[in-house]
Amino acid sequence: MLKILKDKYHLKFSQEEPEKDLFVVKGSGKSILLTLLLVVVGGFLLSFLVIMVTPLKRLLPGYPTEQTRKEMVENRIMVDSLKQQINQWQKEMKAIQLVTSGMTPDNQPKMEEENEQGR
Repeated sequence: MLKILKDKYHLKFSQEEPEKDLFVVKGSGKSILLTLLLVVVGGFLLSFLVIMVTPLKRLLPGYPTEQTRKEMVENRIMVDSLKQQINQWQKEMKAIQLVTSGMTPDNQPKMEEENEQGR
C-alpha cells in the first residue's frame, strides 16, 4: 500500500490524429488521493450549500411546506389557549371544592398565582 502512495503516476489525455496532448496530470499516489478526497468533499459541500440556499430544500422529504408551517402556528396558538382554559377550570374547581367544604375562596392564599410565578 505504501508503494502505491509513493510511486509517481502520469495521466495523459491526447488526441490521436494530430498527436496533440489535451490534458496531462503528473503526481504521486498521495497527491492523487488527496485531490480525489478534496473533489469529493467539495462536491458534498457544494451540494449542501445549493440545497440549503435555494428553494430545492422544499423538495426534500420531511421539510415542512408553507401550509404545514401555518398549521403548526395555528396549533400552537390553540394549545396555548387550551392550557389557559384548563388553568381557569382548575381555579374554578378549587373554588368550588373550598365552598363545598365550608370555606370561602377569599380566605385561601392565592396558590395559583404562586404556582404560575414559579413556572
